Amino acid sequence: MKNRYILILWIISLWAPILTAKLPIPLAPSRPDTTFVHDVRLIDQWSWLSNREDPALGRVLKSESRYTKAALKPSRSLSKKLFKEFLSRIPQLEESAPYPYEGYYYFSRQNKKQAYPSHWRRAFESSGKEELLLDENALAKGKEFFALGFSQISPDGKTLAYSADFSGNERYELFFKDLQNGKTKATDLQDISEFVWCRDGSHALITLVNERWQTDLCQLLDLGTFSTQTLMQLDDAQFDLSLYECRDKNYVVLLSESKNTNQGWHLDTRSPGSGFCLIAPARTGVTYYPDILAGQLYLQTDLWCPDGSIAECSLTESSMESWTELIPGVQGSPLSSFWLQDDYLALIRREEGSKLLRVYSLDTVQEISSFIPEQASDLSFWGGTRVDQSYLYYALENYLHPAQIFRFDIVTGAQTLYYAYPVPKGYKSEDYSCTGANVPAQDGSLIPLIIIHRSDLDLSSPHPLWLEGYGAYGDIEDPFFWANRVSLLDRGLIYAIAGIRGGGELGRSWYEDGKLQNKMNSFTDFIACLTYLQQQGFTTAAQTVIEGGSAGGLLMGAVTNLAPQAMRMVIANVPFVDLINTMLDDSLPLTTQEYLEWGDPHAPAAFDHMLSYSPYENVSPAVLPEMLISSGWQDTRVSYWEGLKWAQKLRQNNLGSSRVLYRLYENEGHTGSGDRRQNLKSTAETMAYVLYILSR
Repeated sequence: MKNRYILILWIISLWAPILTAKLPIPLAPSRPDTTFVHDVRLIDQWSWLSNREDPALGRVLKSESRYTKAALKPSRSLSKKLFKEFLSRIPQLEESAPYPYEGYYYFSRQNKKQAYPSHWRRAFESSGKEELLLDENALAKGKEFFALGFSQISPDGKTLAYSADFSGNERYELFFKDLQNGKTKATDLQDISEFVWCRDGSHALITLVNERWQTDLCQLLDLGTFSTQTLMQLDDAQFDLSLYECRDKNYVVLLSESKNTNQGWHLDTRSPGSGFCLIAPARTGVTYYPDILAGQLYLQTDLWCPDGSIAECSLTESSMESWTELIPGVQGSPLSSFWLQDDYLALIRREEGSKLLRVYSLDTVQEISSFIPEQASDLSFWGGTRVDQSYLYYALENYLHPAQIFRFDIVTGAQTLYYAYPVPKGYKSEDYSCTGANVPAQDGSLIPLIIIHRSDLDLSSPHPLWLEGYGAYGDIEDPFFWANRVSLLDRGLIYAIAGIRGGGELGRSWYEDGKLQNKMNSFTDFIACLTYLQQQGFTTAAQTVIEGGSAGGLLMGAVTNLAPQAMRMVIANVPFVDLINTMLDDSLPLTTQEYLEWGDPHAPAAFDHMLSYSPYENVSPAVLPEMLISSGWQDTRVSYWEGLKWAQKLRQNNLGSSRVLYRLYENEGHTGSGDRRQNLKSTAETMAYVLYILSR
């Protein structure tokens, strides 16, 4: 059967060049746009593609669409097969873990044929009747795009507040549903970011984004009139507001954050009109994340250690000078989060890159229990407990096993399974292997690399391999179970994840060593992982596919420029590749906030360094790998034209016969579709094309 499958792909590969040769390679007309920055001449031949109103743009996009459809045609039948495989792993009916809150269990439900989930609750009593709160399928009906933002139950349990995006551009509208009569009210309030109910019963707090997609406004919302009162507005474009409820549910915290500095305020929502109280003034380079319980402030902060420690102080005297370091930080072991109970404080931190849970007595500040997963896993607090209880919940997930939620007894350390997400039909974790390696970088740093494959795969010979990476903002791709990955593994592919610098796998220094003037480390780290996998015999350059999205798309562009012969194919999703032009235009959304990550190109030294690796500017004549570039027309974070311009320049400089495909999702934004089935179809299309390319 396997040989027959390979034969079919081989026959298809023979005909594919003939099929696509009928269509000329699209290349948009050049309209050179010359600018001078710090006496450096920049020529952008395709800057005009950013003009949505230009009538020629439509012709370009149609040409791109025809070319991409023709190129994907040979893999279309396999795409349909993969889609069916994906669906076969989805249970007939899925339910989320029941979340206990104020006398009810809250959960979502989605049957196999539905594109979106519905949201329910039932009373704690065993005979509690199920109550439908919100059906996303009904909200999405007739809409080209739909995504639910937040959904929040009022403290009295009678009203549901939710936000929805109907365009894909992340502009959310606010709605209220009366759960007693089932009627929904539209508020005409748009651009909503976050929402917290107040405990006075008549107000809520909201944050809003401006035209630049900066969250710069916090308002008090009157629930009777929907009128608003501004409580906080930022005037510094490098900062964003964020809002959350504390463990003492009478209080909320408002943060103003840049990439490396923040300050916070607290507010008693029993009397929200009194306004916010400053916790501690901002200090450049210091961040803190407060929580409140029993009149005390507890803060996760990098004041003393860059990888975070826990501090405490009085709610009434909270300047940094009054903070006491309760649990010291450990350099190289970043603190992930913490959780408060009346007598206990639990925290999750990383040790040697892996997460573990430790619980301390608030009275003695001594560790009383802990949990260390047997293998590298994503570990997170799940909530669902009152502060007076002596247990907590945590969620555990890894590359080979779906998420499980456990109840953890704080005093004894005993654990009981509370909920397990279903294992896909026919899947056995023991059939697969997940191992780690430390790959030497150019400067001797050891790059964590995860390698996943079938346990019965013969590693004495090379195999097709899919390597992904990101490496920006200190973000970490924690281990997660992705059922669709099984379709690749079962076809003999190896799947690998590179924990390159710029991410936060090994703490703050790991992040700092891959940003600003150190950004080149991200690219050379990734290439080092490529080299390692090929030298160790896992794969060859002709069998290697690399993938990254957004800032990971910048990684893909830079690696393609630096080592175009190191891989067979590049997948770049919503790629941030037009670094210089985007960062020079501070009228674009989010640009100013990005200066602390990439640099401010208005400064000569920063400009020179950014120009040295910017993917778009550094395309040069080369034999390129196959390229699949995807963008969203509604994307407000990385505009569609970045990938579109990049595709033109790649084609112009391609000395080989590989194809550069540009795929535009017209009704989607940066995070794709909210429709599960549409997302599965897109994934199947990408995977099928990869398998087709690797078979040629």
